[in-house]
Amino acid sequence: MIVEMKKFHLVVLEEDKDNLLRALQKNGNIMLINQDDTDINNKKFDDAIARVKESLKILQPYQEKKKFITEVSEVKYDDFINVEKKSEELVDKIRKINFDIENMENKISALKENNNEYLFWKDFSFKLSDLENTKYTFVHTGIMRNDKINLFIESIKDLSVVYEFKKISSTLVSLVLYTYLDDEVLVDEQLKIYDFQDVSLPKDDKTAKEIIDINNSKIEELTFKIDELKNSFFELAKQKKEIELYSDQMNSIKELNNASYRETLDAIYFEGWVPKKKCNILEKTISNVTPFYDINFEDPGEDEISPTKLENNILVKPFETVTEMFATPSQGEIDPNPVMSFWYWIIFGMMMGDVGYGIIMTLFSTLFIRFKKPRGGTKKMLKVFAYTGISTIIWGVMFGSLFGFELWKPVLVAPIEEPLILLIVSIIVGALHIITGLLAKAYSLIKKRKIWDAIFDQFSWVAILLGIGFIFIPIPGSIYITYGLIGFGVLTIIFTAGRAKKNIFGKAASGLLGLYGITSYMSDILSYSRILALSLSTAVIAYVMNLLAGMVMGSIIGVFFGILIYLVGHTFNIAMGLLSAYVHDGRLQYVEFFGKFYEGGGYPFTPLSLKLEYTYKIIE
Repeated sequence: MIVEMKKFHLVVLEEDKDNLLRALQKNGNIMLINQDDTDINNKKFDDAIARVKESLKILQPYQEKKKFITEVSEVKYDDFINVEKKSEELVDKIRKINFDIENMENKISALKENNNEYLFWKDFSFKLSDLENTKYTFVHTGIMRNDKINLFIESIKDLSVVYEFKKISSTLVSLVLYTYLDDEVLVDEQLKIYDFQDVSLPKDDKTAKEIIDINNSKIEELTFKIDELKNSFFELAKQKKEIELYSDQMNSIKELNNASYRETLDAIYFEGWVPKKKCNILEKTISNVTPFYDINFEDPGEDEISPTKLENNILVKPFETVTEMFATPSQGEIDPNPVMSFWYWIIFGMMMGDVGYGIIMTLFSTLFIRFKKPRGGTKKMLKVFAYTGISTIIWGVMFGSLFGFELWKPVLVAPIEEPLILLIVSIIVGALHIITGLLAKAYSLIKKRKIWDAIFDQFSWVAILLGIGFIFIPIPGSIYITYGLIGFGVLTIIFTAGRAKKNIFGKAASGLLGLYGITSYMSDILSYSRILALSLSTAVIAYVMNLLAGMVMGSIIGVFFGILIYLVGHTFNIAMGLLSAYVHDGRLQYVEFFGKFYEGGGYPFTPLSLKLEYTYKIIE
């Protein structure tokens, strides 16, 4: 049901603004209208929220293993609005430790990179400062291929050269070579011939090995400090709930900061939406904060679109998530959820159609909700699976299927053995589904006092579709019912489809063309053959998995592999069945069903409220 909305105009003293906004946020009954002249700066809160998210991400690897039963986080309202300084300090402490760790890790990376520069020279005994050119000598340091070093040495044996080389891999050697300046040109030519690669080494009064050892000592010291700091995260992770509470507090304060209003020197003006039945509660909330206020309520103007708030019972409410993915209903439309939820429930169960699968769906979803405490869309979707699991059980009885085994005679039809009958059942369900959409449109028109439009445009097609259906019902006199219904529908369309046209030829042409719509309805009804396809695929996969499991159960090892095939196969079948049923059932609702009466185009009622991402509940 779509809740009727009222627009309110409220004026309070400037000094009462903050207390009033907190009270309105706590109640969560109003949606403020954005006023263009309100200057909103969220940088302070965005920065705080970003720091909180960062700190929670840092602590994630150090948290205790999650328990199966989620602990409910309940906070008293007075504690919630009291933001403690230590929470912010805790967040900053975590970020500071992480910053120090990152700095140390960067230093370790730099030291390791520095070690790589000296790695090829660690077996040489000379100090790096000894590798400088002098007035009479020239020094070369670099890398040469292992298969060329001996040839190079042979080529310079007649020159005044001192050299030393060390094998550093199976293909390379490191080489240090001293030569007199008189021989430098010749030596340099030979070095080029044998692909010598110069390596420039930093000048230091230590050997390469000594530098590497010093760096390794520093790395060891930094690693120890990093381990100490990371261990401190295990203790800090125990205070995770405080950080999560701080996150919700910052988000809620940001929501208050975003509240739109106009102000004068002494007064504040608010404008917004409130459910009609909450008007008295709103006025009481304001009067509890201040006696100095002025408020009035009015209906939405002709050019105004009020937000949409839905109120449905516990059986329908979870299915709102299906409609939300399509469009939000607008004021003036009927809420499609009560009628859509019934058909979604029916069709989903047909597509899954197995008692065992239905039991697993309902049991798993119920236990997950009970112990893991999900919220929002996740909770709604799990409830959808819990409810459709019951429909799956019912259709499983109709199909005589328990995990693919036929343990009793099917009440209605065996999908694998009688696919044609199942196709007929699917078509009948589709026709009834579409007729329901037409009746929903008729109801909407009647609510708007467009009774003749409902009769001419909706009941005419209902009569035709029902008349066609009676062709296949073998009861005495059904042919007369068929002629009567189809005749009424056809004549109504011919004489009324062109009623908006001004001349008689336009009316006649529109009336005849209106009958062409029967092809669209037939096409829509045939779309429900996908129910047959999904029901059959679920049944066939289950049957094949049972057959494969039975084929290998000839020994003890065979029993093990049979059970494994059975479990994996049916798990896969349930997962794919759920995905397929969810998508195709939704498709039938969105295209074939909603296309007959539902447009959407509204926007949701998003009240000024406490923003709780981690806190499960606020208590008095």
